Formats: sequence, C-alpha cells, structure tokens
Amino acid sequence: MRTLLFSFIMFPLLVCAQPNYRLYDFNIKTGEGENYYEREAKRNFEPGTGAMEDANVPDRFQTSMGLINAATGLKIAKRKGSISDLQELLRANFDWITQSNLSAIEDLESQSATFVDDETVNQKAELVNYYTVLDKYNRALRSMPPTKFEGAKKKDPKLALDVVSYSEQLSAARESLNTAKESAAGMHYEKGRELARSMEMEASKSAAKEFRYAYQYVDNYRDSKDRYVAARKLGTTRLGVSEFTNLSNSEYGNIGSTVTGSVLSRFTRSEDEFEFFEVLDRDALNLILEEQKLSLSGLMDESTTAEMGELTGVNSLLVGKVTQASTDRQRFDPVMKQFEKEVKVGEETYTDEDGKEKKRDIKKTVTVNMTYHRKIANATVGATFKILDVRTGRLVAADDFTQVAEWEGDWYAYRSGDRRAIPKRYENQTEIEYISSGELVQDAANRVGDRVNDVVGKYAREVSQ
Repeated sequence: MRTLLFSFIMFPLLVCAQPNYRLYDFNIKTGEGENYYEREAKRNFEPGTGAMEDANVPDRFQTSMGLINAATGLKIAKRKGSISDLQELLRANFDWITQSNLSAIEDLESQSATFVDDETVNQKAELVNYYTVLDKYNRALRSMPPTKFEGAKKKDPKLALDVVSYSEQLSAARESLNTAKESAAGMHYEKGRELARSMEMEASKSAAKEFRYAYQYVDNYRDSKDRYVAARKLGTTRLGVSEFTNLSNSEYGNIGSTVTGSVLSRFTRSEDEFEFFEVLDRDALNLILEEQKLSLSGLMDESTTAEMGELTGVNSLLVGKVTQASTDRQRFDPVMKQFEKEVKVGEETYTDEDGKEKKRDIKKTVTVNMTYHRKIANATVGATFKILDVRTGRLVAADDFTQVAEWEGDWYAYRSGDRRAIPKRYENQTEIEYISSGELVQDAANRVGDRVNDVVGKYAREVSQ
C-alpha cells in the first residue's frame, strides 16, 4: 500500500467570532435529604473540588453553589445538629461569597458599558449568570420561616444574613443582554452584506458565517436566514463523483459501482455535517456534463486538463479506478487433537466412619481423538483515485491502495475413542462451507469505499472551515 498524495488548498480565511456565551440555571438535585445538601455544600466550599456535577456550571460559581445547597438543606432540615451545622456554613461563607459576586458584577458592568463586539455579549451574559446565582440563593433563604434563623442550640447565635432580592437587577441584566445581542446581530449582518458583495467563494463562505451569527444571536434577524442560504450556496464546494472505472475481474460484479455508491451514500445525507460541502450524485453530474456538452472521459484524461476549467456548477471532481479484485482460498492440513474427561462408569457401596452403608460413583478418565480442520479465505480489492480542482486542474488529493477482507472457518470431526470425552462445544460439528467469493469481494470493496470516504471527509472538513 502506498499513498501518493494528500494535500489541500489553504485559503486565507477571515476570522469571525461567533455566539459562544452560556447561561446557567444553577439547578441542584431536588428531593434529597438534609444530610445530602450539607455534604454537597461542604464539598462546594472546599477549594479545588469543583461545582456539583449535576449543576453543570464552571468552577467560578462553585462556592455560590455551596450557598444554594446550604440554603436548600437548611430549609428542610429538622434535626438540631443539621440545622446548627448548616447555619454555621452560611454564617461563615455568605458575606464573602456575596461580596465576591458583587465585585465581579461591578467589573463586568464597567467593561460592558459600551457595545464593542461579541465579547460585550459574553460580558452581558456573565452579568446575567452572576445575578441569577445571587437571586437563587437569596430567594432560597427568603422563602424559609424566621425560625430557621434562630439558634438551633443554646450556644448558637442567631443567623444574621443580609438577604436581598435581586429580581429587578436580574431582569435588567437580561434586558441588557438582549440589547447587546441585537447589536451583535446587526454588526454581523452588516459584515455579511459587505463580504457578500465580492461573490467569490471564500468571501461568500465568510459572509454566510456572518449571516448565521446574526440569526443565532437574534432569531429571524431581518433577512439574515435568506441571505445565509444565498451566501452558503455561493461558498459551497461541490464535488462531482464519477463512477469508478472497473479494471478488475468482472466475475465479481461491478465493484466500481459499489465504491461509488459508498461515497454517495455517505455524503449525500450529510448536509448538516459539512456546512460548505456538497456531493453531486451521478445523475446530477451527468446532467451538468450534458448541458455543457462535456464528456467525463475528457475530464478524466490524464494528458490534459483543458476541459476542466470549462465545467461549471462543479468545483472539484472525484475520479477513480478499481485496479484489482482477487480472492484466495486455503485449507490447512488436519491436526489431531486429543481430549479427556472423567466420566461415571458405575457405583460402589462403602461404609462411612459412622458405620453407615452408602454408595458412591466409580469414575475413570476416557479420551477421544478429534481432527481439527481449518479453512481461510481472503479477498483483495485495489483502487486508485484522485480529487481534482476543476478550475485549475490541480491535484487536491490522491491515494493508491489495497484493502483486504478475511474469513476463516474451523471445526472438529470425530476420529476415534470415547465420544463421551468430546467437549460440548465441539459436539455435532460439521464441515463449514467457504464464504462465497462475491460476498468476500464486496466486503473488501466496502472497505475501499470507507478509505475513500475518509479522504473525502477530510477534504469536506477543510473546505467547510
């Protein structure tokens, strides 16, 4: 097996940001007992342990999750010991965590006072997160009866916390985030319009991304979705897949068609996987060639690329040949195997230590001779293919390789001896027939298709960046 070439055109891509902010609910498990919430709160307050896994929040909110767990536990706690412990956790951590959150909010509000770009949206989203977590643990504390703040034990002081409602600040932060998202959508929309003026493939691809960012920020923002579809169409690399020529033994059927079908099956149902890549099936490619009065044989001619640049509606072309298809069968010489087993051959009477008469089995070891038979078969399919840039005739990717499919069958046959010694798994075995050559070749051909798909997939990911 040898690889001839694998390289891709590297285009200078316009770097575009995209909506990557994240909002969190700060939910914890419900329906647990007071011991659970106390344990989780303690863990959250320990540095480096991470926020509760089910909460799915980043570590910067770990201690705030501790307050939510502690407040939830205190609300349902009934035992004086648990109430006292949970109060102490809140007493020791509430003020400094709240001040830390408010300090982060102050910094974020200063940084995001004026809209700049996507980072402003991220900052506004983070403000929503901080106000959400503040509101969450303060609301949990505000919802419990005053008795929960009384000292649970005689030595315990009253739990004095500056519990505040942050619902108004949270509403304002959400509104501010929506305003920033609107600004970001407008920014990307205008960038998309500017890029779309070029009509060139890479500019169209970048324009499509900008229009997508616009409606990801604000659903149905102006006509961004329609513009995205139009720009994506212009920025999409269309690969025409020609039928693989079959140069191999035809007794195994049209293997070239099997390989081609594998590629078409894989990529004609992957529209959402590759944003800017599309495979044209055989009918679509033939229609384009017919409309432009071009022949595939001319395009595939190794000696010229003159017709290549005339092909429109296709950006690249996959052409290939099945160069080999062969099978081989072997039957190994039989091998003698002997198995033994302890079997019952009768009974005897004996007297135990208490003088009682009992019976026991009489056993002996018996052997059996078996003949081990083994068959193997394999199929080898070779192929060569290349992906060509239609506009320039440049070789984008190529490979020359073989794939092998293997089969084996074995069985044991009785030869002589005591059949009782035959292992259960080898009982009633008969000769195994060879797999059909056609089936094995098809397996190898499918492996060839998988190999081609790997190369096409890499190309698809490259042009979709």
